[in-house]
Amino acid sequence: MRSQPYKGKIVFYPERLDYSERLNRARSVSYNVNLLSGNNFFVDFGDSSHQAMHEEQWAALFKGDEAYAGSKNFLKIWDILNRWFGQCYVIPTHAERGAEHLLFRSLEPKSVKAVNPTVSFDALRDYFGIPESDNPDLLYFVPASLEDMASEVGSGRLKVANITGVLPLAFEKGVSVKEWLEKFDVLIVSCPEALFSHVGALIITGSEDIYRKFQTWVVSFEGLHTYGGLSGRDMEVIAEGLLMLENNVDQWRWRLQEIDYISSKLDSLGIPYEWTGRSWKLSVREPFAFNLALFLSGQVRGWATNSHLFLNFPARRYTREHIDYFFKVLEYVAGQELPVLEMDSEEVHYNPSESASFVATSLPRYKVLEFEGFPYNFKGVEMLIHRTKEYRRKAIEEAGYNTFLLKSEDVYIDLLTDSGTSAMSDDQWSKAIELDWKDAYEHLTESVYDVFGFDLFVPTHQGRQAEFLISQALIKPNQYVINNMYFTTTRFHQEFAGGIFVDMIIPEAHDPSKEHPFKGNLDVERIEEFIKEKGADKIAYICVEANVNMAGGQPVSIDNLRRLRKVADEYGIKIVFDATRIAENAYFIKEREPEFASWSIKDIIREMLSYADAATISAKKDPLTNISGLLLVRDYEIYDWIRRHIPVVDGTAYDGGLAERDLAFLAYGLREMTDYEYLASRIKQVQYLGNRLIEEGIPIVRPIGGHAVYLDAKAIMEHIPQDRFPAQVLAAEIYVEGGVRTMERGTVSAGRDPETGENRKPALELVRMTIPRRVYTNEHMEQVVESVVGVYNRRHELKGLEFTYEPPFLRFFTARFKPVE
Repeated sequence: MRSQPYKGKIVFYPERLDYSERLNRARSVSYNVNLLSGNNFFVDFGDSSHQAMHEEQWAALFKGDEAYAGSKNFLKIWDILNRWFGQCYVIPTHAERGAEHLLFRSLEPKSVKAVNPTVSFDALRDYFGIPESDNPDLLYFVPASLEDMASEVGSGRLKVANITGVLPLAFEKGVSVKEWLEKFDVLIVSCPEALFSHVGALIITGSEDIYRKFQTWVVSFEGLHTYGGLSGRDMEVIAEGLLMLENNVDQWRWRLQEIDYISSKLDSLGIPYEWTGRSWKLSVREPFAFNLALFLSGQVRGWATNSHLFLNFPARRYTREHIDYFFKVLEYVAGQELPVLEMDSEEVHYNPSESASFVATSLPRYKVLEFEGFPYNFKGVEMLIHRTKEYRRKAIEEAGYNTFLLKSEDVYIDLLTDSGTSAMSDDQWSKAIELDWKDAYEHLTESVYDVFGFDLFVPTHQGRQAEFLISQALIKPNQYVINNMYFTTTRFHQEFAGGIFVDMIIPEAHDPSKEHPFKGNLDVERIEEFIKEKGADKIAYICVEANVNMAGGQPVSIDNLRRLRKVADEYGIKIVFDATRIAENAYFIKEREPEFASWSIKDIIREMLSYADAATISAKKDPLTNISGLLLVRDYEIYDWIRRHIPVVDGTAYDGGLAERDLAFLAYGLREMTDYEYLASRIKQVQYLGNRLIEEGIPIVRPIGGHAVYLDAKAIMEHIPQDRFPAQVLAAEIYVEGGVRTMERGTVSAGRDPETGENRKPALELVRMTIPRRVYTNEHMEQVVESVVGVYNRRHELKGLEFTYEPPFLRFFTARFKPVE
């Protein structure tokens, strides 16, 4: 497996702190950075409990059965564990240390022997004052491997195994765990680490006598024996985690790859370490001081104890870029002088890693290492299902060789569209819940004005509804609408309103190999000639698409907009923007037009839209929402017309048929889309994919655009004529090869000429590989490259397609095909 068996669903943005603030935060916790909250770190290897939950677990948070006793989620957990371990009894606790605490309370050992114990077990042993012994009452064993579980672990009146680290391995290897309860009296599982919850632990025993002892004490220190100090929603999350452990072994294979990768990085640095089965136990100088230096130089951390630095790696949270950055910081600090810390208290601490405080008597100044990876990490994920090549071949045949008709569950990496497929942030989710049914429209109004500079707008349920409304409001039959290349739904609504579509993009845009920084620019001189020829009254408006989709995600320059506005003003013609991808366009302006290099993204967006009379926006793209659109206008008469007509087709002028939480998602998504670091990481990922394909000799549209990489299907499938739909063939075969869904952007999308009935044959016959925002990692992109190269190497074996079903318009959505005989 090359890439993760999951993709991003919810993302989290840590704070970026300057050096002074890092010092202040460290001093606030007496230089024990173990005590800082997770939002202070780009990469946090100090706590493995903040793993990214999968979508069923997030849904479970809203579903949890809060019954006081005998709840459904407890019975679900009980049934699953009895299926795994045979007849057994289950006690939930609020955390692993809660389970360990009950061991001492319930089993009352007079002596213990601990093999590879947890830090919390050692602290509890000291707390209870119980001595170590080679002939103990209680043996506590934390296995580091399945081989450990199979070996003889020694004697003890009572044997307890903490199986947190090995339980997932057992399922990945197909090992039965039923015999474990024959070998041990009690099993403990930490739910955050083994089951991707954020709290909780499970005590499992096959002995009714031992179960009764735990049942007696759990009500005193935890809660009722059926929930053990956990909420019903957390119990539901644990139940879903158990089911995922059983049913998706791909995630554990990927986890082993990550473990091997991190171990290889430690080997290359020469830092002595031991794998405990759950974390890496590093031998470093002065662990607390070393951890402080990690934070000051790179805003990362491990978990410091008096003797070691532990690396606790949360699953499904970080990308390879995050890991590589952590080790860049680790290598730097390993060669530096460390702070000198003195204990600030003579108190005895049972667990100094969580309570120690220090005074810094020497604090070297460290170089600040720049973090250039994704400025977010995953907080929620969606699991992916691996299908065989034979399965995929059958699936594409059943879908009529149209990738739109595939089932999403049969797709491993979905690059069909970036529309509505972004991972939203935890801030968006929290604000949506907070503002649902109250004040969401007011917050949206503030965001629209702040980001776009428009005070008149209506929300719509999608961008195409905004296109419909502005086309109906401004186009009279047989008027021309000037565009910089076509987009499918935009052109449909212009023609549906009686308009005549005219493409006036610069000629360079039609040459996929041509390098030009602003291939989305309109040909201003040709437009002025066209206006003079047809008459200004015959022009409905000029439509400017930002980051032109069909040209390969190519931007428009502000210099071009200024010249266009001058012509439009001279002839009294309105300019309407398709501002769907305006943030990405603004990024290219900042990078490529020297005048704007120091401007913020938001200021560039406002400058661009200052040349617009109106704008349509599909908010499912740049604004980072899963549904919604916007129609912005400056003229109150047009606004009044739209406000009167929108209830007929969409919703009210204040909701566009959307739930208020969707308005809140949009309000905060608009602000997030203007963050430069996010935009840079988003576009660099697109460039990463494009450059890797260029390295492999694959023809693509150049320069690499903002939201997608476009394969030049005409060059790749040169043996297939356009009437046999080479781009459609290529998209279908990429899915078969690697489970990657892309889409055709060529002859099928262009449709038929209404006068001749013949297929339009655009100069660009492309396959679009659209990268959703904040969803995939560069490991996923490597799998995409592998899939494309696989098809490219056998391209001459492929044949064209012909229609078996052709709808009358927008045929690329639902058309079906079969191979030409």
